[in-house]
Amino acid sequence: MNTLGAFMRRVVRNPHYKLMAAAVAVFAWVYVQDSEVHETHVGAAVQWSLPDGLMPARPLPRALLLRVRGTRNATRKARAAEVLLDIDLSTASEGEMSVEYANHAPILPPGVELIATSPPAEQFTLDSVISKKVEVDPVLVGDPAGGYAVEDVQIDPPVIEVRGPRVTLERLTRVVTSPIDISGLDGRAEIATSLDLPRQVSTSIPDARLMAKVSVAPLLERRILGSVPVHVWRQHGWRPVQETVEVTVEGPAAALRGNAAEQVVAFVHLPDEPERDTYEAPFGPEEGVRLRVMHPGGAQVHVVKVDPGIVEVVRP
Repeated sequence: MNTLGAFMRRVVRNPHYKLMAAAVAVFAWVYVQDSEVHETHVGAAVQWSLPDGLMPARPLPRALLLRVRGTRNATRKARAAEVLLDIDLSTASEGEMSVEYANHAPILPPGVELIATSPPAEQFTLDSVISKKVEVDPVLVGDPAGGYAVEDVQIDPPVIEVRGPRVTLERLTRVVTSPIDISGLDGRAEIATSLDLPRQVSTSIPDARLMAKVSVAPLLERRILGSVPVHVWRQHGWRPVQETVEVTVEGPAAALRGNAAEQVVAFVHLPDEPERDTYEAPFGPEEGVRLRVMHPGGAQVHVVKVDPGIVEVVRP
């Protein structure tokens, strides 16, 4: 017990000197760490200066990874700083280019040395900038409401002027819009959209907005109704030789649901004062002796065919 007490007294003796010694040791460790030279990676932004009237055929990188050497303190400052690599090609000519990034050293904090870049170089082609007018094609996504189909799509404006590298624009005849969602559409709608342009292609009007005018219409179906009865319109004593006909109707599916053969009637229209004992009534004419079909489908349903197409009626 006495031994333990003696040890504790020695430990707590002269605390100020012991704290000072500890602080000096920590300071020395930090100093050594900060002054130690090592290698690390630092990100750098790339700024390109290009000739007027020329542009790369593909996008150039806007960032690089630099491998640098320096003290830990200096490289820490480099990582915190905005390192910029300025590449001036303002006097370059049209054609293929090769840029060695190491030849355009970035400005780094003191004590930091550039070792390499990743990638080490860039190869690309400078092409002349041209403009041309191209048509705009809509891109639709989604499905309209059930029983409807797209009837018409118009883009305003239908033609737009674009600019870009000659090699790209020479083979460009049309551009497309961003996806236009028509999910659940059951009529006409105007939907704002934009362009989905190829790389390095832009419009003469930045952020150009377009308007898509989309119309959908009911899907048309055809239905054949057999054994439709034939009657003579407002003429007593006349009878059809063909008592029933087959009628083909066309219209939206919803409108056709109520059209059954027993709800459809064919009428033969004769002159107000018939002079003959027999007439042939064709389907189709709007006036004179004719065969007309009446149905409950309304204006949306149309009779497209009657078989036979001519019905004979007689007066006993």
